[in-house]
Amino acid sequence: MDYNKAIEIAQNIYWVGTYLENDSFQSLPYLIDNGDESILVDPGSMLEFEEVVRKTQEITELSNIKYIILHHQDPDLASSVPEIEKLINRDDLQIVTHSRITVLIKHYLVTSSYYEIDKNNFELVTTNGLKLQFLTTPYCHSPGAFVSYEPKTKVLFSSDIFGGLEESWDFYAKEDYFELAKEFHRAYMPSKDIFNYALRKIEQLDINLIAPQHGSIIKREFIPQLIEDMKNLECGLYIRDKYND
Repeated sequence: MDYNKAIEIAQNIYWVGTYLENDSFQSLPYLIDNGDESILVDPGSMLEFEEVVRKTQEITELSNIKYIILHHQDPDLASSVPEIEKLINRDDLQIVTHSRITVLIKHYLVTSSYYEIDKNNFELVTTNGLKLQFLTTPYCHSPGAFVSYEPKTKVLFSSDIFGGLEESWDFYAKEDYFELAKEFHRAYMPSKDIFNYALRKIEQLDINLIAPQHGSIIKREFIPQLIEDMKNLECGLYIRDKYND
């Protein structure tokens, strides 16, 4: 697989990231090609900025991007946004996120207006009919965290959920992916109860592909078992003996 090019993972949905050598913490930005209302998903930090821009331009002009989805506020997914805004140079560009997150994103000096999912019926519908559904996953691992679902292709953009830390990175997850993902979730998900609240929402969706912010992209055949394994994972407070007394 040629990581030097944008890679189509579903119809009109592309990975536009870069492989960082000797880095187990890979970040995965995505592009939804939708004409002049195209969407960048978690575009990344300045470490990936040049490659994200180059690969996006393989698919569409930057001026065609109308929305940037930020699933939470961390710098590894959001810090490049001010520079990307300058290149898009579009007055109607909107940052799609939760109102709990906008109060933090503003510290990057973002200039675009916000499309707050909790004030828009937890969905986005473009003029040509592309629809995204948003499910809140509070405290996994941000109070305003959420995931995005595209029902036509059945792709779930899962943010930190289902992310993995991999010394030897695979673009697509293999059968043993839970072993690569569990330590990340043990550390970043606050508790088993809170994590299961999010997983119960997610498992109700018909998912063909999970596109997480970190780790590997997960195909349908591995999703049911991965969710079951995640449900049983002790994480956050639960991995500390004193909280189990």
